Amino acid sequence: MPDLSRAYVDPFFSQTTLAVFCDVLDPITGEPYERDPRGTAKAALAHMQAAGIADTAYFGPEAEFFIFEDVQGGRVHEPFDVSGGLS
Repeated sequence: MPDLSRAYVDPFFSQTTLAVFCDVLDPITGEPYERDPRGTAKAALAHMQAAGIADTAYFGPEAEFFIFEDVQGGRVHEPFDVSGGLS
């Protein structure tokens, strides 16, 4: 789900580029996806605040993506956890 309150025009590109942060939701339930790094960071911050550990936390994002030349259906790679032990 896009967080438009955090959208900004990236000043480092010559072509106007809008950067938007998003929260990942489960497509079936609409609930926050438990493995979403942004959701995990929000939960960690809430825990630290509730426990009186800290009022603020600073996290550094790692922007990552994949480019595929051609995908003809099916999986490109096997899932990381094929045993289901992490779910």
